[in-house]
Amino acid sequence: MFSKRDERGTIARYSRDCPLTASLCNEWSKVAGESCQYIKRHPTAAVAAGAAVGLLIGLLLNKK
Repeated sequence: MFSKRDERGTIARYSRDCPLTASLCNEWSKVAGESCQYIKRHPTAAVAAGAAVGLLIGLLLNKK
């Protein structure tokens, strides 16, 4: 899994190189944090969504 310490180091490296990349990293960091919080609050919904995506991919790959 991701650690916040590694994430902060990566964002700091990118922010020195390119401001646009840094802003994208910050946005993805927020999205990742929000999704982790949602999954912790609603584990059944997260499992159901994962199962639905897996079923859909399986059906698409099995289609002849």
